[in-house]
Amino acid sequence: MLYLPQGTSKNIRNFFPELHAYLLQHPAVILRELKQQFPHVPKFDQTLDELVARNWVKRQDRRYTSQIASWPQDLVAHTYLEPIVAEIIAEIPPKTTLEALWASLPVIEPTEPLAAPADVIASWRQDQVSQTVLESRYGVLTYQNALPQTTIVNFFSNPQATATLQEIYQLIGDVTVDYYLDQALPKIFRAQGKNLKEGRRDIFTESLVLFGLLTPELTATVVPSIQPTTTTSLTNVQARFNQAAQKIAATFPQAVSQQLMVLLRGQIVAAALKMGYFNQEVSGDLAGSWHITKIFKI
Repeated sequence: MLYLPQGTSKNIRNFFPELHAYLLQHPAVILRELKQQFPHVPKFDQTLDELVARNWVKRQDRRYTSQIASWPQDLVAHTYLEPIVAEIIAEIPPKTTLEALWASLPVIEPTEPLAAPADVIASWRQDQVSQTVLESRYGVLTYQNALPQTTIVNFFSNPQATATLQEIYQLIGDVTVDYYLDQALPKIFRAQGKNLKEGRRDIFTESLVLFGLLTPELTATVVPSIQPTTTTSLTNVQARFNQAAQKIAATFPQAVSQQLMVLLRGQIVAAALKMGYFNQEVSGDLAGSWHITKIFKI
């Protein structure tokens, strides 16, 4: 099975897995053979040139071969990362917030395709999730002045926590957190500094208004944070995380190391949540500091 990074065009997503499989069986083929094999692919020459430019396909002496890295057969991600996770968890100071920990684990979203067995790719999903998914999975609630707040995290933890959350539940029902974020986050990005232009508001737009993330005029009230910020209180955590990144990058091809770093971050945060680091009420500015973090999702 072939993993393709987020943002890959539809044409390449539809065509490249088939091309990769063919090139594995027929290495060093010429352009005429490829055109005969894939007559159904629109803009074939242009698409192939793009794949060569990305270095996903190698063109040498007018012949083409696949350049895609493969997941090592003997690499079990959880087993490999477990001792690294334990070392980093030991460095987390008391009273760390989930937001601060997340910010101290900077990861570049995977940009390289990778060939791996289907079961291996499926196993990545539990660690390739957003901060919001992890918070909701482990029941972390946001409070202010000892009262639960109307946030996305709280909705997926306890939709009955506030009257507004109950109203949102009546609107969108038992939607999964992954699906909700896939539908809602693009709207917030499109509404930065301007009104979200929609001919007809759907249930996700209405829910974002109720969450307070869009104004009634459909302008975003939050600025999504894509680049993590540093935090001095977690210097040791970040240092060990960076050391692990250097070791992983020196050991594995780039496509494999990128996936491992995403998995490492997810396992660190999940382990901290399981240990109960963040299951406590907070108030004041800390409770109001929640923001959307856009992160790689399969």
